[in-house]
Amino acid sequence: MITLNGKMFAKNDKEFTDSLFQEKGTCVGKYKVLKNKVNLYDIQNNIIGVVTKTGVLAKATKATNKRYWYSYSAVDLIGEYASIGKQDEDIRQVLALLGD
Repeated sequence: MITLNGKMFAKNDKEFTDSLFQEKGTCVGKYKVLKNKVNLYDIQNNIIGVVTKTGVLAKATKATNKRYWYSYSAVDLIGEYASIGKQDEDIRQVLALLGD
C-alpha cells in the first residue's frame, strides 16, 4: 500500500478490500508498478495519474483520441500538497517500488 497526500492506494483487490476494515482508512484507488513508472487508478480502474522514475507526479487525462495527456496539475483524487517536502517524501516512497 502506498500513501500520497494522506490518500491510500492498494496494490491489488485483496489489499483494497482489506482496507475497508482498517482503522487508518479506506483506499481511494489502486496502483500498478511498471518498468519506469507507477500508474495510479481510481476505484473504477481509470488511470488518474502516474509517478515517473524521475520523480514526477503527473495527472493523467484521457484525450479525445483515447490516449492519455500527462500534466503537472494536481491529481484530483490526491489533491494539492501543503508542502513540497511532504510531496517529495511520498514520491520517494513510491520510487522505492521501482527499485534500481
